Amino acid sequence: HHVCFHPIQAITVYDQAITIFRKIPDTDFRAIASAYSRLGALFEKKGNCEASLHSWKKALKLHNSNSGSDSIAVGEILFHIGKSYDQLGNFDKSVGCFSEAVKIFRSKTEDSEMIGQALGFIGKSYARKKQYAKAVELSTESLRLQKEFADAGCIAESLVELGNILKAWGKTVQSIQFFEEALRTYEEAFGSDA
Repeated sequence: HHVCFHPIQAITVYDQAITIFRKIPDTDFRAIASAYSRLGALFEKKGNCEASLHSWKKALKLHNSNSGSDSIAVGEILFHIGKSYDQLGNFDKSVGCFSEAVKIFRSKTEDSEMIGQALGFIGKSYARKKQYAKAVELSTESLRLQKEFADAGCIAESLVELGNILKAWGKTVQSIQFFEEALRTYEEAFGSDA
């Protein structure tokens, strides 16, 4: 039987858990890091990017000092920190976090879905800097990985993003091809009335 908390209640519970964990000698760092990660995810869901970033950074510090800076957990946390920086408009820090996460994932796992998502964020950042060739290269690799592992909605979103980058680059004909493929992908998955 699951208890469902309102996000504010859940945040309070995790804050209290962290306080208690910190008072108990020899508490496994993973319990505290997990609580910070859950707080980060809750704040992310609520749209509070600063609080989310703060929580993710605390989880990162615990994992860096206890499980090594190249662990899968560090890669996942860096991915979320990158998302927070992206939403706060700090694209250079965002790209740094996503790039480091991709490096960790490629060396440790075959988690191509997270790699694909991270490459998509990096591609968007290059597009914002008007470095369109690099943006298209990264977004194309992201799309390739998304087609292997993601659902139709994510694939359609990646196609639209690639279309937007090409449109901003002045390549309207190519952009329309990606928009049309996104529409077909969406309609095949959800129907034309969705």
